Amino acid sequence: MHLVLFGATGLVGSSALQAMIRRPDVTKVTCISRKPVPMADGHSKVEIAIHDDFMTYDEPLLSKIKGATGVVWALGTSQNSVSKDISYGVSNVKHYSVYVKITRDYTLAAAQAFAKQAAAEPAGSNFVFVSGEGATHSPGMLTPIFGRCKGETELKLLDLAQASQSRMRTYVVRPGGVDPSQQPEILPFLPKMEVYKTPLLAVMRIVMKGMHSPTKPLGEFLVALAAGDKGGAALQGEGVENDGWVVTNRGFRAQMGLAGTRQRRLGKTVFRKAISLQYNVSSDQIIVNCQIAAEGGAVVKDKPCDLQS
Repeated sequence: MHLVLFGATGLVGSSALQAMIRRPDVTKVTCISRKPVPMADGHSKVEIAIHDDFMTYDEPLLSKIKGATGVVWALGTSQNSVSKDISYGVSNVKHYSVYVKITRDYTLAAAQAFAKQAAAEPAGSNFVFVSGEGATHSPGMLTPIFGRCKGETELKLLDLAQASQSRMRTYVVRPGGVDPSQQPEILPFLPKMEVYKTPLLAVMRIVMKGMHSPTKPLGEFLVALAAGDKGGAALQGEGVENDGWVVTNRGFRAQMGLAGTRQRRLGKTVFRKAISLQYNVSSDQIIVNCQIAAEGGAVVKDKPCDLQS
């Protein structure tokens, strides 16, 4: 099986590459990258295709991914790492930023190129987009740029998949707090970012498991989708949205059998407590939200709360 990976030198990409290397049924991995990928050294099944312009894909490059079963798109950046020029409006938002180019335009250019390849494959192909919690398809006036930009990208990818008549099946995965601490084998290859050591990740591991994204199972999940382990079909279950093609962090944890949902039974009614985070870009604060829902989905409490409520 041949898989393609974008963003192999980043946090999520490193976990996906490790999962690809470890799977015996994955016989070829093509990493499309701007720079060398040290983790790939010594692994004969991994090929690095150095590529500088992620808006264009010429025939020599496309020939390297011909016949691929799936793609994991883990290329991305933080909205705080690049310049932004945003104009807010009541009904629309115009983006003119490096962040939007990387997040939306690069992704769509690659997906469009891959869709053409998928059309020629007998079984079609899978495209897995690593989005993030906070992405929304219905942004408001105060929705941060990452939430509206990733949400817009998700919708365009899903439209592209529909237009391909299921030749390119698109899965969107929204990780929460990505934590590599339990996967020491990838740590030497990660960028030197202090966010990996933030106390918030420690809190998530213990108290807010529903927002915690450990890299090892996350990488395995992304690769499973790209490899077609789910049969190329829409997913079902907790935390799965948009007819089975968008997987929230709670959905990822449920699919991988990770704990994270606490249940309480009162009489014959089961109540589920979920904790989520919302970043307020104007105040630079993280708001903890608590939702308690009765079995069947009726929300009985949904408001900001402390970690003990």
